[in-house]
Amino acid sequence: MLGSSCVGVVDESSIFAGVAALEQFSNESYDAIVIATPEHVKNSYIEYALKKEKFVLVEKPIELDFALLQLVEKSLANGILFETAYDHQIDPGIIHLVEKVQSLRREDLAWSTLKINYSFGTEALIQSSPWMDFGTGPWELVAPHALRVLCDLDSGSGEDFVYSFGIGNLESPSTVTGIRSGKNYVEITTSYTSWLNTFSINFTWEEGTFELLGLTKWGSSTFSEYRRIHPAGKPDLVESRNFEARTPLESVAALHKVVFKKDLIHSLSCDLRIANYLTHARNQLVEWNDAP
Repeated sequence: MLGSSCVGVVDESSIFAGVAALEQFSNESYDAIVIATPEHVKNSYIEYALKKEKFVLVEKPIELDFALLQLVEKSLANGILFETAYDHQIDPGIIHLVEKVQSLRREDLAWSTLKINYSFGTEALIQSSPWMDFGTGPWELVAPHALRVLCDLDSGSGEDFVYSFGIGNLESPSTVTGIRSGKNYVEITTSYTSWLNTFSINFTWEEGTFELLGLTKWGSSTFSEYRRIHPAGKPDLVESRNFEARTPLESVAALHKVVFKKDLIHSLSCDLRIANYLTHARNQLVEWNDAP
């Protein structure tokens, strides 16, 4: 997909061999590095690239620690661009829903409820992978996509989910739910119990609902807006839009067209927030699954 702009591909079994392979390329021969590796070596490659003053596009998610955060912030300030690749962010249905919710957020909503469900029907692929089982079932593999959408929808305090539960292993189909309560209730569910990949968002407030069903990389998706008829009438359908299916390659190609063109400071703040969410939920899930 990158075509002639791709100088080379490094695919080694250790960070040491990977860095040695990268050193074979002259520093002047490339401008950016795309990092798509298991989690445990990701930060080392990011540090290597940024110290070489190369732009970085890294596969989601990243576990930001303080030292790496400082390095990324310094790099951004010096014009060295960094972004985490969330292809769902350029899904036209999600873009449309986010814009609608952000428009509402400018008003003083009395309350809102956000529910995101992301179910995978590809458990067997994950079970056969040597590195994709993080010990918390589908949460850490799938939830970052939902959490990234949440970050664009909700500019609140960034508090962690107050409760999470589920089966945290892959020996049987597993489901994990994270809940945050308060004025704006948030519920995110990830699961391997679906017979096919399923994605949905429902944002409800006192006057209506936005609903998105599906992702265009899996097939067509549908956005619907309903307005409430008080006190208990049948809701009016205000808007219904279908978004045409795209192949996974088309989705990633669309991502590459817009990479580094968004608010990268906001994106970094989302990375930090997602890392905090994952750490919090991981601790909750491990405690839950270790309980007698």
